Amino acid sequence: MRSWELSNWWGANLINWVGVIVCSYYIVYWCKQLNLHKQSNEDFQDTTAHSFLDK
Repeated sequence: MRSWELSNWWGANLINWVGVIVCSYYIVYWCKQLNLHKQSNEDFQDTTAHSFLDK
C-alpha cells in the first residue's frame, strides 16, 4: 500500500475510505441491534458478580 500511494494517491486513499465506511456501517448496525435487545428486555444483566455482593 505504501508503494502504491506514491504512484496512485487517490486509489490508496479510496481503499482506506471504503474500509472506514464499512466499519462505520457495522458499528451503527451493532448499536441498533443492542438497542433492540435492550428494548425487548432480552438483555437482562445481573450486576452482582457473586452471591456475597447481593447483601
